[in-house]
Amino acid sequence: MGIWWRKLGMDGCNVNQLTSQALTDLGRGPTFYDCLVDVEAFQAAD
Repeated sequence: MGIWWRKLGMDGCNVNQLTSQALTDLGRGPTFYDCLVDVEAFQAAD
């Protein structure tokens, strides 16, 4: 677990782009949900 700075990500984005900043209508708490992702191994160019 760690903090990913936006300035270090491609196009100024990071994983937090996947999560909503919205608050719930009951109690103004954070919203929680799952995000399905497809992960593949990275092949560096020679």
